[in-house]
Amino acid sequence: MNRIVNVNKTKGITSFGVIRELKKLCNIRKIGHLGTLDPLATGVLPVFIGKATKLIPLFDKLDKEYRAKLKLGEQTDTFDTEGKITKTTNIEHLTCQQIEQCIGRYQGVQKQLAPIFSAVKYNGIPAYRLAREGKTIERKSRVIHIQSIDIESIELPFVVIRVTCSKGTYIRSLVDDIGQDLDVGAHLVELERIAVGSRFSLNNAYRLEELKQFQGRDSAPCYINPVDVLEDLKTITVTHQEQSQLMYGQSIVVDADLSSFSSHEERVNDWVKAINSQNLLIAIGKVVVQNKVGQFNPSKIFV
Repeated sequence: MNRIVNVNKTKGITSFGVIRELKKLCNIRKIGHLGTLDPLATGVLPVFIGKATKLIPLFDKLDKEYRAKLKLGEQTDTFDTEGKITKTTNIEHLTCQQIEQCIGRYQGVQKQLAPIFSAVKYNGIPAYRLAREGKTIERKSRVIHIQSIDIESIELPFVVIRVTCSKGTYIRSLVDDIGQDLDVGAHLVELERIAVGSRFSLNNAYRLEELKQFQGRDSAPCYINPVDVLEDLKTITVTHQEQSQLMYGQSIVVDADLSSFSSHEERVNDWVKAINSQNLLIAIGKVVVQNKVGQFNPSKIFV
């Protein structure tokens, strides 16, 4: 089974817990996902099953969209409700205009520090493990890009924001930074991932309990054909014999309009997908054009 399923993760379970349940449902060991969600978070968790896991690197850098609810006036050591309150501040002086101006400044490219309680590793040890042991670590900043950040509602002490951001952005850190800038502290109360890229959203996501009805089935409405999420890639359709060659990692001659792959000889192009007559993904690779002859070199094989 080489499929993709978009899971709507519920609160309380870890991303690894979702994978563990899906391994039981699909009776398969090879499963991976895009973008870890904390147990507190809910929403979109794209899961790749079987050899479809080879596609994860192609989608791992997709932007993500979140809806976050933060509470002003309380700061915690984990930056969310699971931690201990470390500071409480009166917020009666805050105005909506101050909050709007502060949050609006976070749009754009910037550096961000990962939370102390996070999975980021220091000398091979997760930061959260060191933090629980009371050890002090020097957090390293990373460059992130917040494409958009909008306020959906302000009902003090709560503010709901909608954020579209790059991979590696910690919404918990963003919330803590907002609280620091307003000089009142803040922590994350609720977090829902609305979308991962343009292909995975809440509209086509399934909860684990919904997926159980498809247990033991290779074909079901919840399963996404990997071909369907690679629509941006150029396509070649292969014969049964060519499919056999690709299965063994052999290159094949491309019988197609070479101009669609290259405008210059000896130029290596972007990823190209090879499918068979049943619209199943056989391989992805690169097409090299030399002496007006195209050759498809497979990099990842799915059969």
